[in-house]
Amino acid sequence: MIISAVRIAAGPKTRDEMLAILFSVKGPTESEPACISCRIYTEPRNDKNITYEEVWQDEAGLCRHLRSPHYRKVLAAMDLSSEPPEVKFSTVLRTEGMEVIQRVLGKADPVAMSWTKAAASRSDREE
Repeated sequence: MIISAVRIAAGPKTRDEMLAILFSVKGPTESEPACISCRIYTEPRNDKNITYEEVWQDEAGLCRHLRSPHYRKVLAAMDLSSEPPEVKFSTVLRTEGMEVIQRVLGKADPVAMSWTKAAASRSDREE
């Protein structure tokens, strides 16, 4: 899995245009076969920063996307940034979920994990 994150700084006159560009790309990007998700984040206390994040199943899917007309629009939004954009591609080799919390807290503090036992009990009853 590969996470692509672009953080751009919007000036007061370019923020709406940047967001419009990124939202115009979001749907088509999510429709690409190797795309797991595509999200746009703004920071509540800082109107300046916009983060555009894509998650890809594999490098081949990401590379196809980087060559696409959709990504050219992302590059156009980056060109509007009032500061040099921050671009990161992160490779995730392993993903875990609740088992990490249970492994760490379950042995150390069973009281802290009481809600997971209640959820498991509810799940058993629903089946």
